Amino acid sequence: MKKAMFRPLAGLTAAAVMLSLAGCGPASRAGNTHTPANATRESAPAGALELLAPGNGRGMYTNFIRSDGAGGWSSLRCWVDYGGAVETILCAQPNCTHDGDVCTAWIDPEVSESSYVLGGDMLCAGYGMDTMTLTLRKGDGSDPKVLYESASYLSPRMTDGEWLYFEQETANGEGPAANALYRVSLSGGEAEKLFDLPYPVESDAGLLGCTGREAIFYTFHWGDDDTPMPEMTDGMTREEYDAAVTRWAESQQGSHRIYAKNVDTGAERELAAWNSALGSAGSTCAMAEGTIYLLPDRSLGELTAIDPATGKSTTTAVAWPFDIPAEEIYTIAIRGTVEGKVIADVTTLEGGDRRVAIDPADGSARELTLHYISNGHVKGIRILGQGGGKLLVCYEQRMEDAVAVGSDGMTFVGTDVNERWAMIDAADFLADNPAYQDLQSA
Repeated sequence: MKKAMFRPLAGLTAAAVMLSLAGCGPASRAGNTHTPANATRESAPAGALELLAPGNGRGMYTNFIRSDGAGGWSSLRCWVDYGGAVETILCAQPNCTHDGDVCTAWIDPEVSESSYVLGGDMLCAGYGMDTMTLTLRKGDGSDPKVLYESASYLSPRMTDGEWLYFEQETANGEGPAANALYRVSLSGGEAEKLFDLPYPVESDAGLLGCTGREAIFYTFHWGDDDTPMPEMTDGMTREEYDAAVTRWAESQQGSHRIYAKNVDTGAERELAAWNSALGSAGSTCAMAEGTIYLLPDRSLGELTAIDPATGKSTTTAVAWPFDIPAEEIYTIAIRGTVEGKVIADVTTLEGGDRRVAIDPADGSARELTLHYISNGHVKGIRILGQGGGKLLVCYEQRMEDAVAVGSDGMTFVGTDVNERWAMIDAADFLADNPAYQDLQSA
């Protein structure tokens, strides 16, 4: 029997502090022989880099979080099949209770794990208290093989079918941690450092995508002028103080850069560069379907498209379907592409989102209105993955009071956050037709 899924995201909290607990999913969903990613490898052409992602054109890896009802929780590896709108726990053992490492779906509760499609295999990045581990598994979660372990924070990024490329931070005395790109063979062995990266592991800067043997990076740097913001002193008028603050803000410009870097030689090619004033990045950028897109981040401006292989760029005027003054815009973010249309969210200072689908060929644009309510704010439905002409989306979120008793007898009172996930045809998404097909559990 299949049932519609309301995915639990967070669970009970002590003193209203959110913990990663969740409502319970049925533990008897076993006996499946589903192999998600594919029996055959789907890696990029020999030698070409490919960005790692949790899904491919057929589906996506997810973690289903379940509560034990007593303040504890565990996670299970799952696969969402786009075509069937079904989420399946990756365990083929009949009557499995999914509570130990003999189960291919079970994730150690002491570890936070992210999963990626790597050809026909599954790459699991496990984040424990003291050790970070990269583990290669078969597509169904079986046959784990540890590729790399580190006490430092790391994040898998790319593959070329022979190597796994990942970022890793290293301690730098009393200063901020340094970040570098490494690679390790998919057949095992020692990791090799390739080059340093000019941004922290968790930063707004970072890897956008790749082309051939080149990784595409976006980086930024705020001016070297470390003069502190002026303070009002005795005898200074408000006009003098405002003028001093204005001069200081103008001196705090940022420089931004998008460039391609060859992972073998370290050679760089600049693809775009610009400056911005304090409080703005100047442009928002994203890479989708092999193209880099840029939009102004604080005004309704033109769309720039860059071919990373050649460096050729085109700029197109956008026929925005609404008019929002720049002073009312908080930020603009590119969410990716759907059926060749660039999806961008315009967030106002009041916290609302307006979403558009822009045709990069001619700049025509249409406002999209499918939405859900998140913490009292209207948000465009969240795109989680896509493939085969369909989108996996979150279109509903509920926050509900919840109570549970911990193992020590203490009562925990907090909030459960639940989301409803569904498939929707890309054509319906672009036409604002809410023809959702709720995700089912196998």
